[in-house]
Amino acid sequence: MPILKRMEIGESYSYPCFRMNAVKSVICQVQVTTGRRFRTKLERPVIIVTRVE
Repeated sequence: MPILKRMEIGESYSYPCFRMNAVKSVICQVQVTTGRRFRTKLERPVIIVTRVE
């Protein structure tokens, strides 16, 4: 969560695929509490999270 909260618009971060469910859950929480928006892209073996707004 700290990484997602510090991300600037256009910045990306990758996580291992096996953490996808946890990452998506945290993204949802951050979007609701901060209003920031993220896009995810699965490129095995990682999931890439990009802040879009």
